[in-house]
Amino acid sequence: MASTNLAPEDFICPLTLEVMKEPVMTRLGHNFELSALLQWLERHDECPLTRNPLTLKDIIVNRALQERIEFWRKQHNGQEDESTEFDKKLPLVVLVKSSKTVIRILEETESPLGKSILRVFRRDRRAMKQRKRRAPAA
Repeated sequence: MASTNLAPEDFICPLTLEVMKEPVMTRLGHNFELSALLQWLERHDECPLTRNPLTLKDIIVNRALQERIEFWRKQHNGQEDESTEFDKKLPLVVLVKSSKTVIRILEETESPLGKSILRVFRRDRRAMKQRKRRAPAA
C-alpha cells in the first residue's frame, strides 16, 4: 500500500484512494490507477466519475503525472519507485497491425493485468460489433 501522507490530491486515485503507481488519464482528463480502472471497466462501460461512456481507447498513460509522483516519492520516502511485475515483463507500448495480434499477445501473457486488459478488450470489441449491426444504413 502506498502512503498517502501529505500526498498532493492529484496523486490519489479516486478508486483506490492510494497514491498511483501507473496513472492513466481518460479523454476527459480524469486520472486513475491503471489496474483499478481496468477492474472497473471489466464490469462497467462508463467513467467511474462522470458516468460518460468509456473504453480502452479512451485512456492513455499519464507519463507527466507518473514522473511527478515518482519525484514526490523520492523526496518523501527516500526510495526509488517500485516497478510492477507487468512493467518488467512487457513493454508498455507495442505496435501491432491488427486487433487479432493484440489478442494473441495478451493470451500469451501470464500477468493478471494482461488478462484483465484482454477481458476488457474482448468486451469492447463485442459491443462495437453489436453497435455496427444495429446502426441504420446511411
